[in-house]
Amino acid sequence: ADTGLIHGAAFKADFTVTFIALKPCFMLPKGSDYCGKVQVADIGVSPVNYAYLTTEAPLFPKRRHNSHKGTYGTALLICGSYGMAGAAILAAKASLRSGVGIAKCVLCKSIYPAFTSAIPEAVCIPSEENTSGHLSGSLDINQITKNADALLFGCGIGVSEDTAEILENIICFSSVPVVFDADGINLLAGRIELLKKSKVPVIITPHPGEMARLCGKTVSEIENSRIETARNFAVKYGCTVVLKGADTIIAEADGTISFNLTGNPGMATGGSGDVLAGILVALLAQGFTPESAAKAAVFLHGTAGDKAAGIKGERQMLPSDIIEEL
Repeated sequence: ADTGLIHGAAFKADFTVTFIALKPCFMLPKGSDYCGKVQVADIGVSPVNYAYLTTEAPLFPKRRHNSHKGTYGTALLICGSYGMAGAAILAAKASLRSGVGIAKCVLCKSIYPAFTSAIPEAVCIPSEENTSGHLSGSLDINQITKNADALLFGCGIGVSEDTAEILENIICFSSVPVVFDADGINLLAGRIELLKKSKVPVIITPHPGEMARLCGKTVSEIENSRIETARNFAVKYGCTVVLKGADTIIAEADGTISFNLTGNPGMATGGSGDVLAGILVALLAQGFTPESAAKAAVFLHGTAGDKAAGIKGERQMLPSDIIEEL
């Protein structure tokens, strides 16, 4: 019940009734595969000192009649590389569908035509790239973050000395909250202590493989200790950790753990993480706290994914379908 681990023979239920509150096994591998649909039964007893929270639908304030694009924040996305324009496109589209006023995208000149034709609503900053098709390390972080409210780095950015230099400059000089996703997380591996230099809130959104690289562990070790891994990392480095997977875990810097119960297996496809990152940076730019943005983004991402699955089917749905259901 506490670990979700399977000991010996076990049957797979179609439906499980549990009392008072959800147990960790319903939200952890590998136990969640054995539980089927889960219903919490109220027996008139409230949980005492319950250790875990679950995400809920966020509340958005009504938009003022007298408002403009600046009212709803500017999200700065440093994403994409030659061959990975799609990651930048998905993240930017998701951020705009999530209500941000301006999505400003720093991207390689080589992918600018594809990007701007796919998403003309975004503001583009075409920039120099190296011979590998990755952004050059000469970006002036102070300058490009001057009018931004939140920053996303990593979706399709590539791993090179140049992008590592950009990562270090973001951590040291960014004046706005930062989301590190995908290659942004891979670039952190071996440089984790840099996080302690950040003067702004940081959110990382690793899948188990990326978390394994960050922690120097195997994927199996991460999956067998998802709660402890996410919590320990968040507390040690003072950041918010969104450990993706079925029933994504959100770990806050104070050790608080939340589970997300929305989403479905149809979202297990390349590009879904870029969509989540785009939603997350958009909510940050609109004034959500890092903790509330992380929980709201994961909830909305999963709910939109569930709607997409209901229309397209889990086998057929694409990350772009998730964006359309936001």
